[in-house]
Amino acid sequence: QGYKAVTLWNWMLEFGGCLDNSDVFRRLNSNDNFFLDTIHISTHKDAKFVLEISQDRFISNDELYRWMCTLFDRVEVDHVFRLFHVTSTIAWNKEYATTFWYMDKDGNICHDKQVVYQNNGKRDKSFGGGRLNKTADGYSNRCYFGEHLFGCIDNENVYIVESEKTALLFYLKYKKPVMACGGLNS
Repeated sequence: QGYKAVTLWNWMLEFGGCLDNSDVFRRLNSNDNFFLDTIHISTHKDAKFVLEISQDRFISNDELYRWMCTLFDRVEVDHVFRLFHVTSTIAWNKEYATTFWYMDKDGNICHDKQVVYQNNGKRDKSFGGGRLNKTADGYSNRCYFGEHLFGCIDNENVYIVESEKTALLFYLKYKKPVMACGGLNS
């Protein structure tokens, strides 16, 4: 899931091989910083990609889809749900959830995010969200929702929004490339 932001000082204590504050001070004030060359950071990922997109019912039965069809033409909403790979799956609580599939720029399916919506287009806060393919099971790759579209759509601007629903609405209204970060913690 990533790691918290840390200051250089704390990084030196936790990962940089410094034993205490005086060691950090000595190394940072040294004119000879060759010790940084000895820190090896692995960039190899053993994370898995999702093999196929799941769908447990027709998207026309999905609450978010039906609500968006009250705002936009059904053909446009169909196009956007297919373009962004949005499906409807059964969540852990046995309710149907709108499932957003996160695909990277190479077309790999990194993970999914399930959200239960009410028929008014708002989230059902009692659900809290979920995933079919969990980080603990090895699906730890990260990307933006909609990242797979870049390179396919010609435009000089890239728009980034917070939620997946906002990304869909933005694309429906403006027909501009958009990505979503998936919320505060994503």
